[in-house]
Amino acid sequence: MNTFRRKELNNIAKELTALREKLEAVYEDEYEAYNNMSKGLQNLERGQTMREYLCDIEDDIRELVAIEENLNQIAERQSK
Repeated sequence: MNTFRRKELNNIAKELTALREKLEAVYEDEYEAYNNMSKGLQNLERGQTMREYLCDIEDDIRELVAIEENLNQIAERQSK
């Protein structure tokens, strides 16, 4: 891989990191909102839906981390 494409991979990884951090902030806000609900509200449909969204966002964050790590490994391998 040439230097230009390796730099592009690094830039993409940095952009993904920034997006993941934004997604983590949304997750934290939603988690706080859910956590501040009474147990009764958490057990209603709205609370259950929020919990499902939180699980989905957690999965998305894990996937972004895996992609970031993969791109960084590719760029690192190519620089050797």
